[in-house]
Amino acid sequence: EMTSVTGVQTCALPILEGGHTPGGVFVRRAEFDDQVAIQALIGEDSHLMAKRFGAYDIAQMIENASLGITAVDERGQVVGYAAFYDYPALTPEADPASWPDWLHRAFGHPEHTAANTAWLTFFVADPLSEHEVAESMLRTAFTTLADVESLLLALPGDARPFAPLKETFEPLQRLTGGDNLSGAPPSVSACPRALYLPDLLVRDARVEDHDDLVPVFNAQSEVLTERYGEFFIAELIGAQDERNRALVAEVDGHAVGLMATSSDIEVGLLRGCFELEAYDGLVRPDEEALALLKQARKQARAEAAELEAQRKEAAAAAAEGEEGEGEGEEELTEEERARRAAEAAEAAKARKEAAEAAAARALLEKEAAEEAAVPKLCNAFCITVFAMDEAFESRSKEILTKAFALYPDRQYALLTLPHTTPEFPLLNAFTQAEPLPTSSFGHLLYLFHRDALLPALAVRPANALDVPKVAALTATDQKSTRLNSSH
Repeated sequence: EMTSVTGVQTCALPILEGGHTPGGVFVRRAEFDDQVAIQALIGEDSHLMAKRFGAYDIAQMIENASLGITAVDERGQVVGYAAFYDYPALTPEADPASWPDWLHRAFGHPEHTAANTAWLTFFVADPLSEHEVAESMLRTAFTTLADVESLLLALPGDARPFAPLKETFEPLQRLTGGDNLSGAPPSVSACPRALYLPDLLVRDARVEDHDDLVPVFNAQSEVLTERYGEFFIAELIGAQDERNRALVAEVDGHAVGLMATSSDIEVGLLRGCFELEAYDGLVRPDEEALALLKQARKQARAEAAELEAQRKEAAAAAAEGEEGEGEGEEELTEEERARRAAEAAEAAKARKEAAEAAAARALLEKEAAEEAAVPKLCNAFCITVFAMDEAFESRSKEILTKAFALYPDRQYALLTLPHTTPEFPLLNAFTQAEPLPTSSFGHLLYLFHRDALLPALAVRPANALDVPKVAALTATDQKSTRLNSSH
């Protein structure tokens, strides 16, 4: 029986319900009704804002920004606004679709890519609280945009860095001849995530982590303690074996999160309750048995080739004998002889093609039956318990890398959750499986493939050299069947 995940934080995006800082500044998502207050905050500095950021439109930014954050004080008055995009929206020198090429050409730094970078496109704050506003907004941006490693800020060449951003954004050095722009080219500065959210150290759990983890679980759910007892965390960690493992996320020497995993999964139960054909039924062929099968096929093909060569030699000898027997027949005209030879050749060709097609079909059916008979092994592990300190929830995905390393032969991580469980940041990375109409399974099933941990993918037009790799990608019986039925 799979254990459901409990003890999870219920808020997927921390700023949806507002966040509070010690300086009395609250942050939340920007709303369309904020534009009047933001314009009032800008006031007479509109020309300065235009010099810093270009031609801006508050209403348009609230509507179109990837993330818009409004800061308010304890009285509810707007004291700051920031707009974040996935491209330098107010920098005309950079094409929105290919800005990484422009950035790398002009400044280098290939580590900044479209997959791990966001742009602070606009920022304004009340001078009396600008430092608190900036710190809260940048921390919230990194927390919300979990995949972003750096925030970039582009300013026109004649605009000087300004407080409070100049204290956290480090200018990138422009490469000589990196671009051919006339006039003063724009400057770019970078703010790394580590300034606001430290990286997690993921390691094997130890029994002594119990004291650090208890407040994490108690802050998020009391169900586990009530159900399993006060020391269930220590017992869970102490009961690890080859099939059941536990990992902790550590910050500054303290455990801030726990993930317990298991390779014991009833795949048959899940396949009977969910549509898992797209995931190869969560099974994979036994590699050792498959290797033996391929070796036997190779030997069989070599033997068949040898028999075919012997058959051709025998056929050639028989044909020579037939020619000798026909020497005494009535002489035919040259045209008649050519016509009969052509008909015989055409008939022989047709017989050969039919025989080859039948043999190919028989071979495919035989190989498909052989592969279907190869033993299937489970291709997934499940996450049985997970909890993370709210301050580090946006980094939850980092634990998955170490979790997959514990099960190098498994391709999928699974989560089962009750229908009433609110979403949390880790769940955003998973895909929900579609239940079958006849399913009586009481939980939802979520899946994550290990390839989703790979770096950003490059997309380009296909070419002829891709054919062997595409063929290998679609080689399994289930994938071929799906492709044939679709096309």
